[in-house]
Amino acid sequence: MAQVIATNTLSQLTQNNLDKSQKAQNQAIERLSSGQRINSAKDDAAGLAISDRMTSQVNGLKQANRNANDGMSMAQTAESALSAVTDNLQRVRELVVQAKNGTYTDEDRQSINNEIDARLQEVDRIGKDTTFNGKQLLGSSDKTYSGTAQTDAQLTTKLQIGAFDGQTIDLKMTDVRSAASTLKGGSDQTISGNALISSAGVVSDSALTTIDAQIKSIDSTRSTLGAQQNRLESTVESNAATATNLSAAKSQISDADYASEVSAMSTAQILQQAGQNVLSQANSVPQNVLSLLKS
Repeated sequence: MAQVIATNTLSQLTQNNLDKSQKAQNQAIERLSSGQRINSAKDDAAGLAISDRMTSQVNGLKQANRNANDGMSMAQTAESALSAVTDNLQRVRELVVQAKNGTYTDEDRQSINNEIDARLQEVDRIGKDTTFNGKQLLGSSDKTYSGTAQTDAQLTTKLQIGAFDGQTIDLKMTDVRSAASTLKGGSDQTISGNALISSAGVVSDSALTTIDAQIKSIDSTRSTLGAQQNRLESTVESNAATATNLSAAKSQISDADYASEVSAMSTAQILQQAGQNVLSQANSVPQNVLSLLKS
């Protein structure tokens, strides 16, 4: 092998290897200190993109579950209020059956009528005062209406229950203020008159049919709300499971393997120490050549 002074190839090779081991050591230290295998795009560009997409989906699922839980609370609030409405309408129906008894006088029917009006006013109050987070649930102009008749007028609230567009559910509720107005014979009726018993004490031939239609509509809404609550509970469980699985998959891609990184750091440190010793030896080669000149 030729002995040269101008170019120390061994020293250059050793310095290159020292640089590689230093970079490996720095990378291992960075990963150990951050807990992340991917700290910048240069570490794993594809892995970074996949990890970010998974993070977005996990965060979306967590917020979707908060939305679903809010939806369940809203549905429970509405269902509880509708239960009270049903109780009042059942009492109204009972009073109408009582008023149809031919043994009662017109004055007796007027007394019955007074309680009916009070019950219908309570139904209207429930529709007006039932709120969730400041939003009226059972009778408000800021909801989407569906249905053409007052007996099936519905209010719809849309919930985002997934991490992506289109993953929604509609909570449908009955406009009980509309129902109360129907039974009272219209919103302009006074307390002394309704669609069931007139102020003169005359019972409508279709009174029971009218009440039954309203009770049926409310029962249908309560049934739907119950089914939607069950669906939301299932959605929360499904979202939570999906988020857990995605988090685990993301961890495999982006999290640092401490055992592997500690091993890599130890290896790099050993190579650094060995390289420094070898570099000292490589740098002494030109001195050996000079010794030939002295001799």
